[in-house]
Amino acid sequence: MQKLLNTLRDSDPGMVEALAEVWGVNLARLDEEAALSALQEAMLSPEKVEDRWDRLDDRERGALQMLLATQLKMPTAQFEIAFGKIRKMGKGAIERDKPYKNAESAAERLFYWGLIAESYEQTKKGMRATIYIPEDLAAILPAHKTSYANLKDEMEAESAFQQGPVGMMQIEEEELEFVQPADTSIVDDMTTLLAYLRVHTAEVEGDRFLPVEEDRLIPHMLMPSEPRLTFTLGLGVAADLITTQEGRAHAKRTTLQRWLSAPRGQQLKALAVAWQKTTLYQELWHTPGLHPEDGTNYDAAGARNAALQLLADNIPAEDWWSIEEFITLVKAKQSDFLRNDYDSWYIRDDRGDYLRGYDTWDQVEGAYLETLLIGPMHWLGLLDLAEDAAHLTIWGKAFLGLVDWPQPNIPEEVISYDPDENRLIASRKV
Repeated sequence: MQKLLNTLRDSDPGMVEALAEVWGVNLARLDEEAALSALQEAMLSPEKVEDRWDRLDDRERGALQMLLATQLKMPTAQFEIAFGKIRKMGKGAIERDKPYKNAESAAERLFYWGLIAESYEQTKKGMRATIYIPEDLAAILPAHKTSYANLKDEMEAESAFQQGPVGMMQIEEEELEFVQPADTSIVDDMTTLLAYLRVHTAEVEGDRFLPVEEDRLIPHMLMPSEPRLTFTLGLGVAADLITTQEGRAHAKRTTLQRWLSAPRGQQLKALAVAWQKTTLYQELWHTPGLHPEDGTNYDAAGARNAALQLLADNIPAEDWWSIEEFITLVKAKQSDFLRNDYDSWYIRDDRGDYLRGYDTWDQVEGAYLETLLIGPMHWLGLLDLAEDAAHLTIWGKAFLGLVDWPQPNIPEEVISYDPDENRLIASRKV
């Protein structure tokens, strides 16, 4: 963990001047290195540290106690959920607003007093902002002092808040409205699309059909909608059933027959597994109200699988549960599953404004999760839906690894490709 002097060297000049005022250091007539050394000496004085500790309130001391208990660091997003936002200011704003005197949160006061700092660390999903206590400063914090009797209770409350709800509430079936049972009709719509592409092919732009092609195709779908048709195209490419060449989509003859001749349950499983792994279909680009720009640091498969793991770990396997409650749980428990850094992604809303900062979590991550549930997971037959409610089907439980993949005793109607007639003998529409 970084030590105090290096932390000070990384600080904005306005921050150094603010810390000098907080810690009673006169920087007049000192060059930069001498000023930092004088500030370091004051901030590592046990007497001065104890004096500042005593001026903190219970919540601020609790925040430091939490960092001391977590190897001196914590992802910024999680820390700010528990202890409030930190306004990042330059020299002019610091001189004007004096956040070290007029802090808007416990986290902000600790930051502008120099008791915590922020850095970036490399993770598997990219760079992540992290709050930390410089290790030499942490070593002299008087954490043993317990003049505030309610610290233990407060820490337990903060810990519970960060961990999120212990379990999700069950929704009784009689409370449900507008129930939409899931089905396996995605298999039929995929078959219809493959049949069309074997005969006609279709023009595409990016990851979707041109509007004129959509107008031709959508009326033939069991569940007619443009988002579902676009998903079916992406799913077909992911499952190696469709290829795109020179702006046109074609059914792949080499893999077509194997999928068509499989039992219906295996067809569905193949589509679901292909969706789980693919980076070609990107839900973020199909989330209503979001307009990501090219170059956005988005890992489609990584984000999707993080969300699926959160589902597997937290939702009841047998009961109906609240979609809104699940999204709230993710925000409290693993808010950075999609964006590690809330300020470096280029995503606009419908008005063209950039969505940056943790305050946009509901608009970005919340909307993404809702789209994942009511779109692909429902279309694949994995989730039944109702008004703000969802329920895992047997296919959904198998997909999340909660039960074995079912082998239903359904009479299978073999689907085959007739190369002489250049047509598919398609399945029944169920």
